[in-house]
This record gives sequence, structure tokens and C-alpha cells, in this order.
Amino acid sequence: HPPTNELLPASVERIITRILQGTEPEGVTPTSVAIVVAKSEPYIWAPWTDITRARKAYGRQCIPKLKRELSSKHTLTVCQALCTLSDMLHDPEVACEALSLNLHARFVKLLLSPNPFIKQRTLMCITILANQPFGAIKLSHNKYILRNLRTCLLEESYVIKNQAIMAVHALLFNPFAFDIFMEEDFIKTILKCLLIYTQDGTQEFYDEQCVVMMLECLNSLIQDSDSAKVQAMAYDVFLLIDLLSHRNYKIKNSAAKLFSEIFKHEIGKLASYHWPFLEYLTDGFNIEKPKRNIGLLMSLRFATVPAFNRKLAMSTELIDYLVEIVTSTTEPEILLSVTQTLTNIAEYPEGRKTLRDIGPKLIFSFPSREENLKRNVIVLFDTINKPL
Repeated sequence: HPPTNELLPASVERIITRILQGTEPEGVTPTSVAIVVAKSEPYIWAPWTDITRARKAYGRQCIPKLKRELSSKHTLTVCQALCTLSDMLHDPEVACEALSLNLHARFVKLLLSPNPFIKQRTLMCITILANQPFGAIKLSHNKYILRNLRTCLLEESYVIKNQAIMAVHALLFNPFAFDIFMEEDFIKTILKCLLIYTQDGTQEFYDEQCVVMMLECLNSLIQDSDSAKVQAMAYDVFLLIDLLSHRNYKIKNSAAKLFSEIFKHEIGKLASYHWPFLEYLTDGFNIEKPKRNIGLLMSLRFATVPAFNRKLAMSTELIDYLVEIVTSTTEPEILLSVTQTLTNIAEYPEGRKTLRDIGPKLIFSFPSREENLKRNVIVLFDTINKPL
């Protein structure tokens, strides 16, 4: 007989309409209708799934029973088990029990399921489990899960792709997993996803927060590894330069932080000569809200190290922007990046000459309580006062 909560098409339509009528807080970037629906309750995607009909198990028998049901040949049973798990795994005690029973081994085949609901719920369970004690470590050491997770990143379905990005982001909180992710070629896969976003005009199908997560994942992977930086450059990381002028300041800053890591490498410094980074970084400034420039300023600090970029900085409005930021904020982190960038520019004779004219304006703009900032300001003025 049919499930008790089977929904007619008209009922499904009413539910979707009711969800989409919810208002968003002022100032939040409008979310795509498709994404709102994708994040809704599972009944929209699987109205035939009737959780209330599942045979119940309590106490210590619950997780073993759910583990058995994940291997069921019946799609309905697997859907029920995943829905139950996605609720229960938020409890650290339940999550630890699931890990000790090696329940996550069942996720390997489920990630390749032709059923999109099963795949999406499995990814959700992985994300939740990765945020629990020892979850990221246990999951990262299962290479079969990682390989299938990488496949999910390249899915055409943006619902599955976004959930896969969240799972990878959660797993990368474990720094010991970076080498494993590099071996499984995640740098290439994440870059491929980002390039699809920038080049193929599919922005409307992406949750912008997921783009930020992808950039953060890539940043984590290349942060302390020269070989990872070279690998990212080999896979055309510089084609992401357009993200430096993105309408979303979080994406803009995450992209800038990524390029900060690239500029730390000698090849990255040389490659920056062939791309208009200073122009993009300068155009991306938000003078009215200095806190939204942290990533851009961090990137400028490393971009202005090469002599050719110092010279190029003189032909832009960069110095004017930096001076205006200094006089309009007291945030130590922002001022530190500005100070180090100006010091780099002052190493160039023309830069010293320009900064000498505005030196008095800068002296009284820096707060005096931050010791690290004070030391950098002293270095700045020592550099400005060098002979031309």
C-alpha cells in the first residue's frame, strides 16, 4: 500500500511556494530559487520516503541496525537510514560509536549511487561526521571515500556538488590530511570546479558560500607546501584572477588570500608580472568599509615584493587608496598590511619620493599601542628616509 505521507503534485507545489516566500535579512545576497529548494526538507526531493514506517531500534542496537540498512537493496530503506543518521550524528557520542563500528565504510558505495537523494544525504552525513571528534581523521584515511568524494565534486547536479564542497571543507580541518588530499589530486579537481564557475557562466547555480569554501580548501592545501603551490600554478590558478573583482566581498577576499600564498613562491612572484594583479587588487578596494579589504591588502603585501610590481604600483591609484585607508581605520591587522605594502613601495626610489610628501600625514594616523605595528611603522619611515 502507498506510504501515508505520499504527496500529490499540487501539495508539493504548495510546499515549495511556501518555502520560497520566506524573506531574507536585509543586506544578504539574494539566493537563487534553485538553491533554496535544494536546501529544503527531503520530502520535496523524495516524497515517497516515509520515515515513520521504519522498524525501530533503540539504545546500542540502533547504529548497528542502521549500518545494516545502509547495505539494503531497497532504496526506501537506505533513504530512511540516511535521514535518521543525518539527525543522530550531530550527537558526539553517537558519532564516536558510528566511527568505532566503521559505519563510514558503507558510504563508499553510497557515494556512487545513481539515486541523487541517497548521494546528497550520504555527503551530508560525511560533513556532519567530519565535524565530530576524530571524524575528519577517520574519514580522511579512507582513500575510497576521498576518491568518490572527488567524483561528486565534478557532478553536474549543483545540489550534490555544493554538498560535496561542504564535506571536503569539513575534512580539511584536519591538517594531517593535506598530503592525502594532494595525492588524490584534489587541487586539480577544486581548481576545475572554480574555473567552471568563472568561465562557463554557471554562477547562478552555485551557492556563493560554497565558492568561498572551495577557495579556502585550495588555500589550506597549498599553504605550507611549495610543491602544492607549483601544482596549483600548473593547473592554471592564475585564471581565477577575475574573482578579485567579484561582487561578493567574501569571494574577493578569499581569492586574494589564495594569491597571497601563490606570491610567496618565487615562480608565483615572476608569474605575477604577466597578470594585471595590481590593477585588479586596486579596483577591488572598498574605501567605505575597510574591514572588507583585509584579504586584498594581505595579497598586496606579497604582490609588491618584486621590484617590477613596485614600479607598477606608482602608475596606479594604489598609494592614494592605502593612505586613505590609514586615515580612516584603527584596525591593527589592516594597518599592518598597509604599512608593509607601503614599505615595499618605498624600496623603489620613485616610491620614496612620493611617500616623503605625505609622510607627516601618515605619522599621526597610526595608533601607538600595538607594538608589532609600531615596529613596522619605524621600518616604513626608515625606508622612506633612505637616500633617493
